[in-house]
Amino acid sequence: MIARRIGSLNVVKADPAVAAAINAGQPLQITNIATGSQDLLVKLCVDGARPELIATQAVDPGGTGYGQAVPRNSPSSLVLLGGAVVAGDLLKVSSGKFVKCGVGDQGWLRALQTGAANDHVNAEPADKVA
Repeated sequence: MIARRIGSLNVVKADPAVAAAINAGQPLQITNIATGSQDLLVKLCVDGARPELIATQAVDPGGTGYGQAVPRNSPSSLVLLGGAVVAGDLLKVSSGKFVKCGVGDQGWLRALQTGAANDHVNAEPADKVA
C-alpha cells in the first residue's frame, strides 16, 4: 500500500475521538496513515509537540467533518494565538493554540506579526530552541 501524499493543501477529517470543532489556525496531528481514498484524520496537537499540519478551514466533527490544512513547514501560515506575541517570537503549541516560547522551549514557528490572544497572525517555520 502507498500512503496518501501530504500536499500544499489537504482535505482533512476530524478523528472520531475529536468532540469539539477545530478552528482555522490551530495546530494538528495526523492520527492515521491514509492510503488510496481514505480520509486524512486529524486531532489537535498536544502541548509542546511539533504540529504536522495547521488548519486553514475549520473542521466541524458534528457537521460534514471536513476541513482543510497545510503542512507546518509551509512558507507562511495563518496561526491562532493563545497569548500576546511580537514579530520574531518563536512559537510553541499550548492548549490547541500557538504561544510565545520561554527560554529553553522548543519553537516550531516564528511570528511574522504582532498579535494578542485569539488573533490570527502569519508565521513561518522555525525549528529552534528559544
